[in-house]
Amino acid sequence: MESNAFEYGIAQWATQILRTILVVSSLVAALLASWVWGKVPPVMAGLLWLLAAAFIMMAVHPRLARARVYFMASKEGLFFPSDEGSFFIPKNYGNKWLFVPWINIAAIEEALVHTIEGLHTKGVVLHVNASHDESKDFLSPHLLLHERFKKNKDGSKKFGIGYINLFQSASKTVAALMEFKKQHELLQS
Repeated sequence: MESNAFEYGIAQWATQILRTILVVSSLVAALLASWVWGKVPPVMAGLLWLLAAAFIMMAVHPRLARARVYFMASKEGLFFPSDEGSFFIPKNYGNKWLFVPWINIAAIEEALVHTIEGLHTKGVVLHVNASHDESKDFLSPHLLLHERFKKNKDGSKKFGIGYINLFQSASKTVAALMEFKKQHELLQS
């Protein structure tokens, strides 16, 4: 992929802040556990030690140590990394990439995206023409299940995918993606 690309994801500095918060939380839990040892039932102190250990394990987990890329864009189209799997059983994240040319991006918009907690947060929504296998392997964590999808003439489906990122503006991301798509259209004409 060319150097003139746009990367959408969670930056390395943000993951380092989260890791620092987890380490500090672990230290606070460990200090609290050692301070209350003998003053409370051993089960309570043991739970604090378990909490401290859990925070440390999350902080040093390799998945949290790297920056998270949701997708990359260039004049040719969008690139999506392979699905990561679960937190405890990660897949080979980023070893495979799905290239989707701009012609297969039906729409790019800023819209409200449903979160796991049932809230609506402003994010980036892409309507991507992809096969079922491609959506399963590359897009599944971000599929918008509340949308209805129609089959295209070639048998593929248009999938809506939504991304929420506290560290990048949704409106600036949509503008950048629209600019890349416009550059592609200019190259094709």
